[in-house]
Amino acid sequence: MYRIVVFTLLLLFGLTRGKNTLDLCKANEDTYGTWNLTSSVNLREVGKYFVNGVHGHAAQFDKMWFPANCSYLRFTNTSLKAVAAHIIASGKSNSKDGKLHLLFMGDSGLRGALCGIGRILSGNEIHGPNINDICGYNEALKPRARAPNEVNLLYSAEFDNIVITFMYIMKIEIQATGWMLEMNVHKQPYALILNTGAWSFNEVARVRSAQYVNSTENCDSPEDLRIEAERNSPSSRAVYAECGELGFSLNVKMVYRTSHYNSRFGFNCADAQLIPFLETKKWNIWDNSRISRDVWKTQNHDGFHYDRIFVHNVTEHKEHIKKARELQIESPGMLEMQLAHSLLHFLFRDTVQEFLDQGIHIPLL
Repeated sequence: MYRIVVFTLLLLFGLTRGKNTLDLCKANEDTYGTWNLTSSVNLREVGKYFVNGVHGHAAQFDKMWFPANCSYLRFTNTSLKAVAAHIIASGKSNSKDGKLHLLFMGDSGLRGALCGIGRILSGNEIHGPNINDICGYNEALKPRARAPNEVNLLYSAEFDNIVITFMYIMKIEIQATGWMLEMNVHKQPYALILNTGAWSFNEVARVRSAQYVNSTENCDSPEDLRIEAERNSPSSRAVYAECGELGFSLNVKMVYRTSHYNSRFGFNCADAQLIPFLETKKWNIWDNSRISRDVWKTQNHDGFHYDRIFVHNVTEHKEHIKKARELQIESPGMLEMQLAHSLLHFLFRDTVQEFLDQGIHIPLL
């Protein structure tokens, strides 16, 4: 009798889950979807887009992102640490200290998504706190940036069994970045995430900005074509190819993050030629452009940066929200946090699938 009851309960659970939850999104599949006004959403009907039907802090923003026909895990600090522990225990990382290492190389655009992950690991997508050596440190509550004494240096933030390391780089096409990239691959993190574009197009962007010209989809001018050629020069490609193959041989997940929509430079002219090449050289491409397409104008205060990079505590955040409301701007951090979750899905979706297939408990809080 007991076995029959247990079997019946398991069957009902499986049917309920199958009926109410869409299959887990494949890599990048979560980036095909729509933004929906939270005020018009019936929260009891959106569980199918989230693993275990839990949307977490997603409903705290003005809009919610729903993948087209699949679900993703809205990570919390506990679920993210549980996934990290599982990867380490299974021997799928190069960890020698019992910690999962994620290494980021990029400019402030990539740093924004990184700091979104920091908010999740700090305990709260809305308030953080997110005070650490990357996103804002005790001596100066500002993120590591382009200061001469902060470029091409490694800064780390540790969250129990997860260590996030960040190196601010200016351009991927210069020799120094190639050296730094190879050096960091040899550190053998679980994943190395690379992206930068704004500095390559900085001079062009300044001229256009003074003329009130939007660069979002402008990739055909002689200046744009020259820069695109520099980013794809034979010497640059040789470095990307070598590091991609090296990372693959060292069990490092090499990830290139596409540029997001912004007014400084055409995201496509930064990546259009580069991505097809990288895909042949063991690089994994995380395409986040679709998520940013419809909301970047109200989420990036200068067309490039995320609006919360100087916000660390509850008081500051509430004041930030108040100012956004006065300016009729959508809740700050909405795009930043969705990109953070999308990157986490890209990095860990296979492990989440293991949890689901094997019935391993996923912490929800």
